[in-house]
Amino acid sequence: MPMKHRFSQVFNLDKNSTPRVWNPEQNIDEIERNALSASLKILAVMAAIRLDNTEDQIEIVLSSSLMGAVPAEADAPDPLASNTWEEVSPNATLLTPAQCKLLWMQFKADIAYIVNQATSAQEARRQAKKVIKQILGLVAFAIMTLVSYWAMGTASNPEMAAGLRNVGKAMVHLMKDIGPEVLAILKDELPKALSFLGPQMVALIMALFKNMTERWQ
Repeated sequence: MPMKHRFSQVFNLDKNSTPRVWNPEQNIDEIERNALSASLKILAVMAAIRLDNTEDQIEIVLSSSLMGAVPAEADAPDPLASNTWEEVSPNATLLTPAQCKLLWMQFKADIAYIVNQATSAQEARRQAKKVIKQILGLVAFAIMTLVSYWAMGTASNPEMAAGLRNVGKAMVHLMKDIGPEVLAILKDELPKALSFLGPQMVALIMALFKNMTERWQ
C-alpha cells in the first residue's frame, strides 16, 4: 500500500535517510504528523485523474477534514460525507470523498503499530537513561568508599565491606525491575557511560552487570 510505505519511510528515516534512534529527545507526535501529511498527499493523488493538469481542492479538503489543518465549525457538514468532489467530474473521480475517509481510517489502523513501536522504544531508552544515572551513582559511591578507607589505611575495615554490600544489594534491587528492552539498551550504552573508569574497570562492572541480569531473567 503506497500510503503505508510512505508513512513508514518518513516516520522511520530522518532527512538523511538514516534510521531514527528513538531517544527521549525525539518528538514522536511531530514526526508522526509529518509522516501522515506525506501519506495524505498520496491519497489526494489517488483520488482523481488529472490528465489536463487542472487544479482541484482535494488535498486541501482531505487535510482539513482528516488532519484538522483547518478547524471546522461545530455545525458544519462533513465534506467527506459526499460522493463527489467539487470541480472534479465523476468520470475523473477514482475515489469519492467517502471512500477516501474510509481508506484513511483503515490506513490509520494499519500504521498504529509503527507508532506504538517507536513509543515503546523511546520509553525503553528513557528508562535506560534513568537506570544508567542510578548505576553511575552507585559506582561513584563504591569508589568513594574504597578510596576513603584506603586513604585511612583500613581497607579491610568491616564498615567498608558493609558499605560495598549495600551497593551490591542496591544494584540487585535495581536489576529486578528492568525489562528486556531496557536491558538490551543498557548493554550498549552502559560501557560508554562508564568509559571514564578505564577498560579493565568497565569490563569488571559489565561482568557483574551480566551476572546480575542473568539471575533475574
